[in-house]
Amino acid sequence: EAGDSFPVRVRANLSNGNVSDDPATISIANAVALGGDNPEEAPINKLDDVELEYSVSTTSAPIDEVNLWVKNGEDAEYMMIEGLDLDTAEGTVSMSDFDYSGLNLEVGDVIFYQFAATRGDLTEGAEGEITVLEEEDDSEDED
Repeated sequence: EAGDSFPVRVRANLSNGNVSDDPATISIANAVALGGDNPEEAPINKLDDVELEYSVSTTSAPIDEVNLWVKNGEDAEYMMIEGLDLDTAEGTVSMSDFDYSGLNLEVGDVIFYQFAATRGDLTEGAEGEITVLEEEDDSEDED
């Protein structure tokens, strides 16, 4: 599981006949991470301005593809956003880049989103959520 770590000992026979014996730790990290500036809430009339950042990091395994999945509410089923050409290392997606109208969003809803990286049959993702707020008056932006 991501977050687990395992103590190991690395032993090597050196050319001078001595043995090197050193402790080390192998840690399992998440391959996919969300951007630290991803919003946790947004007014319903400003959802097109929402930017979602992600990054993918592996030690050596190349990633085949990254996809964005969204749903409205915890109990809903995720739907994959088609037509996005997401970078396999990192990127940003604006919600204006895809049609989220099928989520039938209302004030108070929670948009769950997940960036999922795939390598062969293995998939790992990172999930975030955005609470939909009441419409924001455009005059508030001019202050």
